[in-house]
Amino acid sequence: MIEPPEARATQLLYDAGVYLRNGQDDKAITAFTEALKYDAENYSAYTNRGGVYLGLGRYDEAIQDFSEAIRLQPNQGRAYTNRARANRRKGDHEAAIADYSKAIEIDPNLGAAFFYRGESYFQLERFQKAIDDYSAALKINKKDRQAKQRRKEAQARLKNGG
Repeated sequence: MIEPPEARATQLLYDAGVYLRNGQDDKAITAFTEALKYDAENYSAYTNRGGVYLGLGRYDEAIQDFSEAIRLQPNQGRAYTNRARANRRKGDHEAAIADYSKAIEIDPNLGAAFFYRGESYFQLERFQKAIDDYSAALKINKKDRQAKQRRKEAQARLKNGG
């Protein structure tokens, strides 16, 4: 009996998950890549493979996969936040800000998107915008100690003419 392509893709995605849990990132990437040969429109395969690339510091490949996921499901904030993380780690804070902004537009309750967009603003020395984003993150999660600390740091930098 010939296995339908979707069923083979599903099995490969499962295998990739097992490889990830076992710390076998290269095998997971191979399984995600194989799954995409059977189902080239698989959002999960792109976002998960992109996540592995991100964890390995392979930012351009991660950005490419997250961009493909966005093409497939443009109303899902997850791929935007993931692509933003890759851009931020790569040092492209403008691109990260654009993606975090889109994720926030899709889901205004993404406290992490506000926080990390604030981090990019901080790196670009746009301290008032950073303060605004840290404050927005704190409205969503009042217990976010890191957002409180970073807001204080941004306020100090702004006060000192930064």
